This record gives sequence, structure tokens and C-alpha cells, in this order.
Amino acid sequence: MIKKYFSLMTLLIVLQCNFQACSAANPQKKLIIGSEIGNLAPDFALVDIDGKQISLKSLKGKVVYIIFWSYICISCREELPVAQKKLHEAFPKDVVVLAFSPRDTKKVLNDFRKKHRITFSMFTNSYGIFEKYGAKVSPYTVIVDKTGVIRFSKNAALNKDTMKLIEKLIKQKIK
Repeated sequence: MIKKYFSLMTLLIVLQCNFQACSAANPQKKLIIGSEIGNLAPDFALVDIDGKQISLKSLKGKVVYIIFWSYICISCREELPVAQKKLHEAFPKDVVVLAFSPRDTKKVLNDFRKKHRITFSMFTNSYGIFEKYGAKVSPYTVIVDKTGVIRFSKNAALNKDTMKLIEKLIKQKIK
């Protein structure tokens, strides 16, 4: 009886050690929601200036290029037509472009869209989204991969490096 007890205890200790070793070798990283690179992007459900409701969750499987901008920012006004051409038109099935403006009116945004033939979604009164994503200046860009993870977050315009990242993320296979 004692021999069986010690055999069982030895087996339990061996199994426990193996479990701990496997756990240490393969820790499952739990993603947290936040505005940092590597975090799950904060979800939102907002109505754009056309009256269309969009949530980040509904865009899973696509690369999402978010630009925080303001009409008074000259470089921002230059950025949006570039995003229209190089992202929205070039990768219509793979990339979604969203533009958030904290204070510009719907009329200002619609006039700008018409003048520059912008067809992606634009949002006004979006202070809350600026805060959720840590955007403190304009233009501020966030790139979210197909699984909802932030891969780029910076005060930067669309350039060769961000295009390479977007092209890499488009090729990303999701499980």
C-alpha cells in the first residue's frame, strides 16, 4: 500500500514538473486592449458622416488604416488624398481607411471629400476615439492588422515604410 502511494506521488510530481516546464516553454500571451503597438485595438461602433455605422470588430480580416486629422492641419489635408489613392483604391478588398476629425463639421468634411474625391469613411466629433488610441496630434496614424492588433501607432504620414508594413499585413494569414 505504501509502495503504491509513493509511486502515485512520484507520478504526480513528474506530471506537475512536466506541466510547469511546458507552460514555461509555451506561455500563452494574452493580449490586452490598449493604444500601444502589440495591444488589441480598442473597439468602437460609430456612425460616419454618411450615416453608416462602422465598428472595428466588423472589420476583422482587413487591415485598418486609421488617420486622426483636422482640416486646419495642412499636412493632414495632403495625407487624405494620398490614402485614398495608395490604399483605398489600390487595395479595396484588403484595406479599410478611416479618418477621424475631432472638431471639423460635417459640412467641412463633405466639402473636402467632394473636392478630393474621398470615398472612405470619415467621422466628426471623435474626441473619444482620439483618446482611446492615444492620438495627441494631427496627423496621427494607427495601423491595425487583420486580427485587430495595433502594428503601427505614430505621428506620421503614409510613406514607403508604412506602405511596406501594410503590404506585409495584407499577406498575413489569420487563423
